[in-house]
Amino acid sequence: MSDSLVVLPAVAENLTEAFRERELETRRALLDELTTMFDKILQRPRRFPVAYAQVQRALTPRFHFANFFEIVEDRSEVVIVGVPHQKRDPALWSKR
Repeated sequence: MSDSLVVLPAVAENLTEAFRERELETRRALLDELTTMFDKILQRPRRFPVAYAQVQRALTPRFHFANFFEIVEDRSEVVIVGVPHQKRDPALWSKR
Protein backbone atom coordinates (compact mmCIF):
# COMPACT_ATOMS: atom_id res chain seq x y z
CA MET A 1 0.00 0.00 0.00
CA SER A 2 1.36 3.38 -1.00
CA ASP A 3 0.84 6.69 0.76
CA SER A 4 0.25 8.98 -2.20
CA LEU A 5 -0.79 9.06 -5.82
CA VAL A 6 1.02 11.35 -8.25
CA VAL A 7 -0.39 12.18 -11.68
CA LEU A 8 2.18 13.52 -14.14
CA PRO A 9 1.28 16.93 -15.63
CA ALA A 10 1.05 15.56 -19.19
CA VAL A 11 -1.40 12.91 -17.96
CA ALA A 12 -3.51 15.56 -16.23
CA GLU A 13 -3.60 17.55 -19.49
CA ASN A 14 -4.72 14.49 -21.45
CA LEU A 15 -7.44 13.72 -18.92
CA THR A 16 -8.64 17.33 -19.02
CA GLU A 17 -8.99 17.01 -22.79
CA ALA A 18 -10.87 13.73 -22.41
CA PHE A 19 -13.32 15.43 -20.03
CA ARG A 20 -13.85 18.36 -22.40
CA GLU A 21 -14.86 15.99 -25.19
CA ARG A 22 -17.76 14.56 -23.18
CA GLU A 23 -21.20 15.67 -22.04
CA LEU A 24 -21.64 16.68 -18.38
CA GLU A 25 -23.26 13.43 -17.20
CA THR A 26 -20.61 11.37 -18.97
CA ARG A 27 -17.89 13.53 -17.41
CA ARG A 28 -19.24 12.74 -13.95
CA ALA A 29 -19.35 9.02 -14.69
CA LEU A 30 -15.82 9.10 -16.11
CA LEU A 31 -14.56 10.99 -13.07
CA ASP A 32 -16.20 8.44 -10.76
CA GLU A 33 -14.68 5.54 -12.66
CA LEU A 34 -11.18 7.03 -12.70
CA THR A 35 -11.40 7.96 -9.01
CA THR A 36 -12.46 4.43 -8.13
CA MET A 37 -9.64 2.95 -10.19
CA PHE A 38 -7.04 5.32 -8.69
CA ASP A 39 -8.25 4.30 -5.21
CA LYS A 40 -7.88 0.61 -6.11
CA ILE A 41 -4.40 1.23 -7.51
CA LEU A 42 -3.37 3.09 -4.37
CA GLN A 43 -4.77 0.41 -2.04
CA ARG A 44 -3.17 -2.59 -3.75
CA PRO A 45 -0.90 -1.56 -6.63
CA ARG A 46 0.80 -4.94 -6.98
CA ARG A 47 -2.44 -6.71 -7.86
CA PHE A 48 -2.29 -5.25 -11.38
CA PRO A 49 -0.19 -6.83 -14.14
CA VAL A 50 3.12 -5.47 -15.38
CA ALA A 51 2.74 -3.97 -18.86
CA TYR A 52 6.26 -2.70 -19.61
CA ALA A 53 9.41 -3.01 -17.48
CA GLN A 54 8.40 -1.40 -14.13
CA VAL A 55 5.08 -0.06 -15.42
CA GLN A 56 1.84 -1.72 -14.41
CA ARG A 57 -1.60 -1.39 -16.00
CA ALA A 58 -5.11 -1.15 -14.57
CA LEU A 59 -8.07 -1.07 -16.95
CA THR A 60 -11.25 0.91 -16.36
CA PRO A 61 -14.27 -1.23 -17.29
CA ARG A 62 -16.79 1.27 -18.64
CA PHE A 63 -14.74 3.92 -20.42
CA HIS A 64 -11.89 1.66 -21.52
CA PHE A 65 -8.93 3.67 -20.31
CA ALA A 66 -5.63 1.98 -19.51
CA ASN A 67 -4.09 3.42 -16.35
CA PHE A 68 -0.31 2.95 -16.55
CA PHE A 69 1.58 3.50 -13.30
CA GLU A 70 4.85 2.91 -11.50
CA ILE A 71 5.39 2.13 -7.84
CA VAL A 72 8.12 4.29 -6.29
CA GLU A 73 9.00 2.41 -3.12
CA ASP A 74 11.47 4.86 -1.60
CA ARG A 75 8.92 7.70 -1.72
CA SER A 76 5.86 5.53 -0.97
CA GLU A 77 4.22 6.80 -4.16
CA VAL A 78 2.30 5.46 -7.07
CA VAL A 79 2.95 7.59 -10.15
CA ILE A 80 0.37 7.61 -12.94
CA VAL A 81 2.47 7.85 -16.12
CA GLY A 82 -0.27 7.48 -18.72
CA VAL A 83 -4.03 7.08 -19.09
CA PRO A 84 -4.70 6.53 -22.79
CA HIS A 85 -7.94 5.18 -24.17
CA GLN A 86 -7.53 1.51 -25.03
CA LYS A 87 -8.27 2.19 -28.71
CA ARG A 88 -5.15 4.35 -28.92
CA ASP A 89 -1.68 3.00 -29.54
CA PRO A 90 -0.25 2.28 -26.05
CA ALA A 91 3.24 3.21 -27.26
CA LEU A 92 2.15 6.86 -27.61
CA TRP A 93 2.08 7.58 -23.87
CA SER A 94 5.56 6.14 -23.38
CA LYS A 95 7.13 8.52 -25.92
CA ARG A 96 6.86 11.49 -23.52
